[in-house]
Amino acid sequence: MPIAMIVAAGLAFSVGISSSTSSFERGASTSGVAPTKTELKAQGSDSTLKVVKDLATAYAAQGGATVQTEGGGSGKGIKACQDGQVPLAFSSRGLKDEEKKAGLVATEYGYDAVAIIVHKSNPIEELTLEQLRDIFTGKTETWTDGKPVTAFNRNADSGTYEMFKEAVLGKEGKFTDKAVVKHDGVLLSTVAKVPTAIAFTSAGELNDTVKVVKIAGVLPSAETVRNKRYLLTRTLYFVTKGEATGEAQAFIDYAKSEKGQRVLAEHNLIPLKGTAVAGAGDSK
Repeated sequence: MPIAMIVAAGLAFSVGISSSTSSFERGASTSGVAPTKTELKAQGSDSTLKVVKDLATAYAAQGGATVQTEGGGSGKGIKACQDGQVPLAFSSRGLKDEEKKAGLVATEYGYDAVAIIVHKSNPIEELTLEQLRDIFTGKTETWTDGKPVTAFNRNADSGTYEMFKEAVLGKEGKFTDKAVVKHDGVLLSTVAKVPTAIAFTSAGELNDTVKVVKIAGVLPSAETVRNKRYLLTRTLYFVTKGEATGEAQAFIDYAKSEKGQRVLAEHNLIPLKGTAVAGAGDSK
């Protein structure tokens, strides 16, 4: 099912603990005294900040901790977790070797696609990875009609930036200096206004104001992400220093539960395999 249809259908983060007792399913106090409300501080991936906020809202509504969320990028959240500033990070990229050696542990909670977007008037329908590389390194500077390519980049702390760079440019590749950095909050609206624009973004950010381009003949969808026919796929993670415990574990458990996975599907993200909502967004 193409991503445009997924969007129409309704197709990571750090946590600081101020109180420690918790469980995934919370019941009423048997002593007649209301339990103390715990609070978590969350920071991490900008591209998944909205879904984490909604997970936090749903979690608190069922009696879980109040979760305060903040973006800044996957790298920033992971660094905060590694430094002991927060016990839980949310990331849209996997851990690097040095982060694993520092004792960080990643737990999957869903899947995502990095979509290539252009202005809706752009006649381009498909690009190869090589063509993408040429555009974002500056080798290709014009579209087929001779108009200049306006490429938009993301900040270096972004997990989406790191994933795209490694998958498309290669570890030694460098973005063209002409690629203007835009934050998640304005990226789609900017591409929607610039006829020569091209950018890359999380499937969770997509809306109908932009056009999604096929990569090697394939559009991102739940099916093509899971079977990896779409080449720019990634796993979403929660990250802890050591194995998760307490409130961090309780929140991860909620995110991986049926209720939590439905929140992911509502944000055009792809639930884990084997969950009750794993088919959300699949081709019919």
